[in-house]
Amino acid sequence: MEAAERATKRVLVMVSQRSSHWDAAWTSPGEVVAVALSLAQQSGLLPQGVREDPSATRLLATEKWDRRIFIVFDVYHGTYNPDRAHLDGQDNLPVIEIYLSRKEIARVAGTPTTNKVNRDIRAIHNATGPGSRPPFNVDHSEGKVPFYSNPRSSYPPGASGLSVG
Repeated sequence: MEAAERATKRVLVMVSQRSSHWDAAWTSPGEVVAVALSLAQQSGLLPQGVREDPSATRLLATEKWDRRIFIVFDVYHGTYNPDRAHLDGQDNLPVIEIYLSRKEIARVAGTPTTNKVNRDIRAIHNATGPGSRPPFNVDHSEGKVPFYSNPRSSYPPGASGLSVG
């Protein structure tokens, strides 16, 4: 596969309970980001050397559900502004999706997934309130419902979390 260019991307990592990375996904998401970067590089979706550049990635959110953990991070997003990341239309980035289960797959996300991931990241930025900074951790497991007492704006974000698929 042809080598990928150094371009801004958002990466969605979906970790199944069946994955050997399940425990690390919640307790040490950086370890899973490294696995995802390797898989994306091997698939030609990200350029070689991205793992060696500590400024290349920014962990945005980790969201836990009963059967899946979702991790979202940006690659080469030099214009990221957490004070504006909640605004409609902000940071509509192309998305790479990584599946970690018994099989491991990396591919370019389709438009519906790309739109949902970008919308949900904006919603998390909004919900966590003024001055909040990633990485955000949201736990929906065992019926938990996150409560946000000080959102940045009162608009209903229209997102129910990163439960894609």
